[in-house]
Amino acid sequence: MNKIIKGCCLVIAVASQPAMAAVETIYGASCEGCHMRGVGDAIGAPGVGNKAAWKPRIAKGIEALYSTAINGSTTNPIMMPRGGSALSDETLKEIVDYMVEQSQ
Repeated sequence: MNKIIKGCCLVIAVASQPAMAAVETIYGASCEGCHMRGVGDAIGAPGVGNKAAWKPRIAKGIEALYSTAINGSTTNPIMMPRGGSALSDETLKEIVDYMVEQSQ
């Protein structure tokens, strides 16, 4: 029984790796141009990994971050709805989750 549980955990871990790689690829193609560390910080789009810039945004809660990604920013016109992309709500949420994980 213990081997079955360990095997299932391994399968889940391996199965999630392609999903994370896909999110990173989509982030790189659709978001990194503005959210690149150094570049993004200068234009008000916090660079991924910049903990100080992300801290107040993360403090507003994940739903606020999702809303900004989906609907655009009310305070920074550079952040257009969906970042100017055609990405789905679900994909945008996965990218936001990735960006937050990298910035805590």
